[in-house]
Amino acid sequence: MNILFSVHQFFPHHYTGTERLVLNLSKQLQKNGHHVKVLTYGIIETEDYHFQDDFLIKEYNFEGVPVISVRHVNIPAEVSFSIFDPDMEKILHSILEKNSFDIIHVCHPMRTGTIIKVAKKYNIPVLLTLTDFWLMCPRGIASTPQGNLCNGSADGKECIAECYGPLWSEKIQQRFAEATQVFSMVSWVVFPTAFLQNMFSKKIYSGPSHLIRFGNDYRYVRYNIKQYTEKSVVVVGFLSSLLPHKGAHILIKAFIQADQKNLYLKIFGDPLLEMEYFEQLKNQSKDHRTEFLGRYNNEDMENILQDLDLVILPSLWWENTPLVMLRALAHKVPVIVSDFPGMTEIVRDGVNGFVFRPGDSNHLKDILIQIGKTPSLLNEIKKNISYSKRIEEEAFEYEVLYKEIYSKFHSDVIQHSNCNLIGMAESKVSNLKIVPVLHTYFMEKYSEKFVFEIHDNDSMYQFLKQHPEIKDPVKEYYSSGESMIQALDDILSDQKIIVRGDSSFLDFASGYGRFTRFLPYMFTSGAITVSDIDKEAVDFCKERIKVNGFYSSEDPADLDIQTKFDIIWVASLFSHLSLKLWEAWIEKLYGMLNDNGLLIFSTHGCHCFNMLDGITKQNILHLDHGFYFIKQSEINTLSNNVYGTTYVTEEYVTKYVEKNKLGQIIGYYPHKLWNFQDIYVIKKYN
Repeated sequence: MNILFSVHQFFPHHYTGTERLVLNLSKQLQKNGHHVKVLTYGIIETEDYHFQDDFLIKEYNFEGVPVISVRHVNIPAEVSFSIFDPDMEKILHSILEKNSFDIIHVCHPMRTGTIIKVAKKYNIPVLLTLTDFWLMCPRGIASTPQGNLCNGSADGKECIAECYGPLWSEKIQQRFAEATQVFSMVSWVVFPTAFLQNMFSKKIYSGPSHLIRFGNDYRYVRYNIKQYTEKSVVVVGFLSSLLPHKGAHILIKAFIQADQKNLYLKIFGDPLLEMEYFEQLKNQSKDHRTEFLGRYNNEDMENILQDLDLVILPSLWWENTPLVMLRALAHKVPVIVSDFPGMTEIVRDGVNGFVFRPGDSNHLKDILIQIGKTPSLLNEIKKNISYSKRIEEEAFEYEVLYKEIYSKFHSDVIQHSNCNLIGMAESKVSNLKIVPVLHTYFMEKYSEKFVFEIHDNDSMYQFLKQHPEIKDPVKEYYSSGESMIQALDDILSDQKIIVRGDSSFLDFASGYGRFTRFLPYMFTSGAITVSDIDKEAVDFCKERIKVNGFYSSEDPADLDIQTKFDIIWVASLFSHLSLKLWEAWIEKLYGMLNDNGLLIFSTHGCHCFNMLDGITKQNILHLDHGFYFIKQSEINTLSNNVYGTTYVTEEYVTKYVEKNKLGQIIGYYPHKLWNFQDIYVIKKYN
């Protein structure tokens, strides 16, 4: 698909949450095969623009993402207040004439909101993501200049009474009329938190909406593994905009009042955003244990979070799951947050973080004193931090919405059923389930030769079909297969491995091709081989997906195959084998690699183990240090003495590979597969 993102400001001069959302999604969607551009407004930039249609315009690339930036020659005083700007329509018409877009994704309607009107004239569907309150609050933060929280604008009446005054009455009324117009013209609205979704649905918007939480890019996540004793030093961090509603002054006041000699405070943020406020913060804090470290880049986060023991978000407005908070938790760094639903939907007080009353420096002081006196409290908090959604999952959820929206705009071509991903028209041909009506987008992405048939005996499809919580097994089947190819693509990109189309690839334990059918997207069919103990599955893949194949065996000693491969992919096999077979198969498959070949396999790790209930854990067999096995699985065709459910620690895998000289583990990706299973990458050296 050709996707245009629209956002009020963008990198490199602007780098906060909404801009990061656009950049993350753009890069992930590019990986997924889409063509992406970003439309933004140059609110502070002046360099490299040229005149066009009475406006200034320039195009540039940021981290591989093409960007179109527009701005007025003389920026109007109300450019960040008004929703629509008639003067901008001409330049936006030119942009849509020059480019062909299937969908426009507006991630903030400020400054470039006119694109919604222009898109309607070009019959381009619009998806709107709201990350703050700007459409119902001209200030965007739903709080008054006096710092009072606002629960609703009452169609602008509260804005006039509390924030702008009667002279703005006509402008406020016009603005709310335009907000209503925006909602009438977009196809769908997405919110990152249930709180924001509820606020809009109660106050201003009652149309179709969807909750998609922000995702993390785990390629740049390195866990903070520090453990604490009663004598530990604790470094507290603030990583946000240095603006009053972000509450840095509340944190500094609490930090000074706590007066814990083992606590240190590092404040990161751009001092140029509001110089007067920054000077107030510096004057407020004269403690030598406080450092102001200026603006930081996203690329610095990995190292910054290694040096911090705690991140505090003392916000005074209705925060909506700030990305800084999610990033800190992803790195296993505990957080303290103001008690606002957008953050407490994720952070539970005393469990995976701490919560204090908004603006209450005394309450925050008490928490800091508690941590200063007993730093070991952080050890238990770190254990309870679970992993947030990956950017791959977030992008996939948006893809599904894009497809649905696109389909509605082209309903004369694409016929829908209750499966929003693929139009279902099942018919039996022998023992195959055929999906003849394919969504145009999906077909374009993976070519017209993509195989959509699902075999009746496909155990994974049957498992999904019988699962009580899965409403659409076909959709789930394809999405899980697609997430595997995305995981593979991410890993190869992360390892900077360039794969030739004819590189030999083995999908081992392939089943009926849930993943294999996506491989021709990356490799030539003649270079792809499948193997499985189920002969019918191998035959199906060979016949329908047109790949090579050979039958596997229960005992690796019985497998006689002389072919070597550049890449061997094994998903959900080492997550089920008994100890003897686990070790035998990893050695067997390693021996089937070419020199410098890669063995990529998934396991159930500690995260999966910790999700088990107490009764199940009691039945776990501890077969070796770091190796756990239970005699049960979703596959009932194999004996559960050898094929059950297996959990292994990173330490066990690492030591086994080193002990048996099975190359080198060059990549470890916790929870990478379906946000659940860990993935290891072993490289075979000469």
